[in-house]
Amino acid sequence: MKKKTSRPLLTAGTSTLLLIFLSLCLLTFAVLSLLSARADRNLSRKTADRTTAYYEACNQAENRIGEIGGILEKIWKNTEGEEMYFQEIEIHFEDAENSESETGNSIYSWDSASRTLSFSVPLADTQVLAVSLTLRYPEEGGTFYTVTTWKTVNTADWTPDTRQNVYVQTETAEKGTDKTYE
Repeated sequence: MKKKTSRPLLTAGTSTLLLIFLSLCLLTFAVLSLLSARADRNLSRKTADRTTAYYEACNQAENRIGEIGGILEKIWKNTEGEEMYFQEIEIHFEDAENSESETGNSIYSWDSASRTLSFSVPLADTQVLAVSLTLRYPEEGGTFYTVTTWKTVNTADWTPDTRQNVYVQTETAEKGTDKTYE
């Protein structure tokens, strides 16, 4: 009787091919991980820069509000009565409204009807931090204003990319006259 010999399932060639395949898979995952980490790092940097710019603009706005508070207190101490107080404020901030900052924009915008004083602080190339204060005649120990607006405003128009590349075959492919239109 002949004895049946069994062949091994894994030969040297099979294990080599499996090792090559697994090495390629590991290399692919390593490259994908590297690209993902690089994209995350870039996003984190952009977010940190944006956050830093926002808080710097907030600090500038807070400083300007502090200056306004000092001006209002000085006017309040030097005037008698609510009507005279707001007349002096209007004179002071209309002069400031007509003057320009380093960027060429007016420093303040005064609305006497609503007693609102507005200003903006540059945040980025296309954004500003807009702040509005509603001024009031303070009682003894009261405040001179209420912050009514504190928001980021886009100063540039947004234009979406509406182009779509569409492949149009005008004649047969043999002649080589395929065209792509935008």
